[in-house]
Amino acid sequence: MTNLLGELRKDLRADDELVLISDHGLQDGVHTNEAMVASTDAKIVKRIDSVLDFRRVIEDELADGAHRPQSDTLDIEDSIESDDVQQQLKDLGYM
Repeated sequence: MTNLLGELRKDLRADDELVLISDHGLQDGVHTNEAMVASTDAKIVKRIDSVLDFRRVIEDELADGAHRPQSDTLDIEDSIESDDVQQQLKDLGYM
């Protein structure tokens, strides 16, 4: 994974930001319920207290106008309702 991240970071432009989030973790080969968030922008990480905060924080970042999508960025419609996501997280024991 470290090699993949290193390669990905090489492809970033100076004004690009990378955000990684996981709803679970892996510690010593064992699945954990610990979520993880990392970013090249520490301000983003500080604003995310829960996996449920991720979408709001990213939408806020995009709404400020400082971020512009590239022409090859996919426009993906919302296909999962927030209630469905919360129920899935509850079923998995994260909430």
